[in-house]
Amino acid sequence: SQNRYDLQHQTRDPFAGFSSFKFSAANSNYNHTEFNAEGVAASLWKNIANEARFELAHKPIADWKGTFGAQVSAASLNATEVGSGSYAIVPPTKTNSNALFWIEEGKWNSLQGNLGLRYNNVAQKPNLGTDLDLGQQTTTGVTPDITLQNRTFNLMSYSAGGLWNFMQGHGAGVAYTVSQRAPSAQELYSYGAHESTATFDIGNPNLNKETSHNLEFNIQKTSGLMRAKASVYANKFNNYIYGYYTGAAINNGGEEGDGFSVVTAQQAAATIKGVEGEMTYNWQQHGVGGRVFGDASQGTFDAGGNLPLQPAPRLGAELAHQRNGWLTNATYIYSYQQNRLASWEIGPAPSYNLLNAGISYTEKIKDVNWTVYMNLKNLLNEQIRYATTPMAVRLFAPQPGRSLMVGLRGTF
Repeated sequence: SQNRYDLQHQTRDPFAGFSSFKFSAANSNYNHTEFNAEGVAASLWKNIANEARFELAHKPIADWKGTFGAQVSAASLNATEVGSGSYAIVPPTKTNSNALFWIEEGKWNSLQGNLGLRYNNVAQKPNLGTDLDLGQQTTTGVTPDITLQNRTFNLMSYSAGGLWNFMQGHGAGVAYTVSQRAPSAQELYSYGAHESTATFDIGNPNLNKETSHNLEFNIQKTSGLMRAKASVYANKFNNYIYGYYTGAAINNGGEEGDGFSVVTAQQAAATIKGVEGEMTYNWQQHGVGGRVFGDASQGTFDAGGNLPLQPAPRLGAELAHQRNGWLTNATYIYSYQQNRLASWEIGPAPSYNLLNAGISYTEKIKDVNWTVYMNLKNLLNEQIRYATTPMAVRLFAPQPGRSLMVGLRGTF
């Protein structure tokens, strides 16, 4: 479950040279329960986060307009065993983030450009007094131990892009982005049995920041009843973070986690390349719209071999009709078999056909928009196993079969 509270404020023309000032703050409280193979609650995860952000947009200067601002956040993660209340998998960890950013956009006749810059300081602070259950026995000996330590990461990300509108409603663009991210608390500090994935997760407190260099080319049609976009990209990673199945399993005489595969957090140079595209058509006089889309990618280690948890190529189509408050829609996706698996992954991940449909009716009553809806998922009742889910989940817990959801929603 999740509770979230948001506060937003905007002032137009706050002072000379600036077009707007925006401020937002949010508090979120998220928790979920993970169950073991017998369906018994095993661990409770809680994450409390507070965030504040401000943006100051300046008026055009030499055909450039932009925004600069700051963002701060503080989060607290707790994973505890149901019943005992002791830590589960990840020790209690506080994450603090402080960021500055700057974005600019310019336009000159048929050319458009954009620039972006972001600096972020991230501090991960686990409870150093947590009593980790170190020295777990495995089928190949003793599992690696970890030493909890505070970590701080200074992250710099920047981007540059351009779009050439070579004719009315048609454009070709290029974008280059360098982004860095800090390892998560789970990647740094995990040490324990993870019931929902049937793994014994071991983090690495010495992980470095992950850096990606992404280059993308795209072509698009943005006007008329028929619109389309296609892009091709390549993403080069330094210190790509992933979970490695060691081949060992926990061996502790039938206690918690017995038989679970040992997974450690590791890093390596990697590359992900892909293509994606979509085309839409709107029959405006009939309130009907359609879309066809597809995507494919391949992730590899630079030293050889496939990355784990990579999505399979997909093709899909969507059709929707809207009139007099009624909205009906249907979406079909065909996912190809995923044969490009990491050396330790069991496969392949099978192909599947996914058909979803929905119908809703919306009416405004006393300043409140009320919507009654019905959604039907996986109408073909296919056995769907995503290549992007952890291996044990994919092999033994496919996605839900045919389902029906009915609800009422009010917005004001």
